[in-house]
Amino acid sequence: PCVPTMYGRRYNLTKSMADSGNELHFITWDAPYPVSAESLYKQLFSTWRYKSYTHENFYVHKIRRLPFFWPKINGLLFKLQILKLFRELGGDVVISQGYTNEMEVPENIPLIYDMNDDMPAFAEIYGSKIYKLAFKLLNVNGVIESQCRQAAAVIVVSNPLINRAKQYNRQVYKIPNGINKKIIENIQNKPVKKDSVVYVSTFNQWARPIEAIQAVINLKGKFPDIELT
Repeated sequence: PCVPTMYGRRYNLTKSMADSGNELHFITWDAPYPVSAESLYKQLFSTWRYKSYTHENFYVHKIRRLPFFWPKINGLLFKLQILKLFRELGGDVVISQGYTNEMEVPENIPLIYDMNDDMPAFAEIYGSKIYKLAFKLLNVNGVIESQCRQAAAVIVVSNPLINRAKQYNRQVYKIPNGINKKIIENIQNKPVKKDSVVYVSTFNQWARPIEAIQAVINLKGKFPDIELT
């Protein structure tokens, strides 16, 4: 049994591992993100409830935590619940992409650490003042380093992250963001006009595809040949 603590696009990795015959247990929790009145209100009533169920061909466990952010307490709750589940399930390994001090895996559990994004770069470039403060309070840099050191192996998504991970662990493997190979082949075989844009993303709300389309439309007057792929 494998206990991944991950979300988003790594959900596909969970599903594919389950399809291959592994017993997968997907760990999730409530967090007030994106921050809104609705998500903050929901936190107060749902975050402390434990829930487990099956989804497709793997198991889901929604673990308990205090609402909003309580680094010391939520970090301890996380470790205790992961350790309890791991022992009850007879787990073999935890795959985690946790990068805050609320989501650190206990040291006595076999760990594969997934550096799913360049969190420090994101905070530096895009983060608001509140985001940067949270980044420090949640000790993101320290957690990334300690989880890399602890892990039997580290998975990264890009070459710059390979260099960072290898400062702390020799066993580093790159699994880049997935994209349909045929899409890349179609782009390579198609003549691209000057000033054109190739936009690779999902259609989730944070990808903002409508805004990307509108931006290209707005630039048509200045760049007549612009195309959006």
